[in-house]
Amino acid sequence: MKPTLEVFRPSTGSVITCPIAAFGIVRATPDLLASLRRNPVPPPGTPLAATFLKHADEQTVVGLAAVYQAIHNRDMAGVNFTNWIVVAAPCLPGRGMLVKVLKRHAQEGAWGVSPHLIPHHSLHALSGTVSQALGVHGPNFGVGGGPHAVTEAFMVAATLDADPALPGLWLVLTEYDPEFIPTDLSEPSTNGHHAGPLGVALALALVPPRRPSIGMSLHICPHAEAPRKGSRADWTSWEPLNTVSPLVAAFSQNGPPQGRWRLGRSGWLELASTEFEAENAR
Repeated sequence: MKPTLEVFRPSTGSVITCPIAAFGIVRATPDLLASLRRNPVPPPGTPLAATFLKHADEQTVVGLAAVYQAIHNRDMAGVNFTNWIVVAAPCLPGRGMLVKVLKRHAQEGAWGVSPHLIPHHSLHALSGTVSQALGVHGPNFGVGGGPHAVTEAFMVAATLDADPALPGLWLVLTEYDPEFIPTDLSEPSTNGHHAGPLGVALALALVPPRRPSIGMSLHICPHAEAPRKGSRADWTSWEPLNTVSPLVAAFSQNGPPQGRWRLGRSGWLELASTEFEAENAR
């Protein structure tokens, strides 16, 4: 069984095939976030230092935990990730901490702002942290950062994955559910965030063809082209993919994961099992 990630090139319409080697899902309450910050289990190798995630944004914490979950689920602890690429798409990272820092800056001036703010709460903090934790020496990119981060991340991943020499790529998508809105700072919080919103993360390990995979395919088309044979509906009627939650729900179901979504105004994405593809190809 060889699940594939098929990416449609904008210029020629040709297909790039890449198996999904593993996936990990994390939905974390504030209490679980605090626990994962101290110990993002299960680590794939040497445990991280206890302070590795001390200053990290919550989305960085759940994103790394999802990557570790994927590695654990598919027994990839022995894989060498040195030359992999990391593409991470957090949604509005650093929002809660920035509210606290701005208030502190108004009261104490520049001395009230921690030097850890920028490296740990910026767009590239999640991809950089995953890169450090796995010993990745290839490029790492923070993508989007806003409400359309998921769509932008798939476009970037599709572009990078076109390189046949690439050994693998981690795609990490994170958000809050519901979205965190800073309000009254006197309310109970965890590292700047109020108790309530869940930290949500999905990590996908994408590898070249003819590598071990998990029986599902992801199809990406960045242009207004007709979906592949077997798609049962006009793609323009599909729901837009604006958040991570629909993907998490698709990967969490008991049966084979399936789903179809629009990417922006012209492209589309489809998730289907290998069995579904074989049935519709007849």
